[in-house]
Amino acid sequence: MTTATLLTNPIREGWTLTHTGGGAPASVTGVTHFAATEPTAGERVDLVVDGPHKVIAVTLNGTDLPLTADAQSGYRFDVREAIAPGSNLLEVAFAPGTEAAEGVRIERWRVARLASVRPLDATGTISVEVERASDAPLTVVATVAGVGGDSAEVSITLEPGVTSGTVVMAAPNAEQFGVTVELHSPDEHLDTCSLA
Repeated sequence: MTTATLLTNPIREGWTLTHTGGGAPASVTGVTHFAATEPTAGERVDLVVDGPHKVIAVTLNGTDLPLTADAQSGYRFDVREAIAPGSNLLEVAFAPGTEAAEGVRIERWRVARLASVRPLDATGTISVEVERASDAPLTVVATVAGVGGDSAEVSITLEPGVTSGTVVMAAPNAEQFGVTVELHSPDEHLDTCSLA
């Protein structure tokens, strides 16, 4: 089994910030260049802006990206068609008071990724949602570390096309020890999320 195929490239450096609207800016636009490679066959390439930023507009290499997510959870754009091998120009218009360089990154992934992992109770019952790039069967593995090195592990299978499931660990006080959730295809470790 290979390591996780979710690759993250934070875009933190090289931002130039300008504002519009005179003394009280109506927006702050961050502009930066970053290097990228062409997407491989079956690979997703997403531009991610973590919430709770208020994003007004996003342009990558002259292509306007549609705003579809809510500001509390952030924004995720499929940029396979807009990204270019080599240097890329990213422009993000934020509402005033936003730190432009924080939480902006490129994520590259294949097969599937963990879209949402939420604890439902203190015993390790966890709601999991995945975003798929293929219909491969997936396995979700949840592990809670216990006192003295003991651990409990539970897995569920998400059949082809299924995008959500619930892991029930029944481990008292699981939230005190931390839970790790991993996503696997039959051939690869795809993604990991830790809940503290």
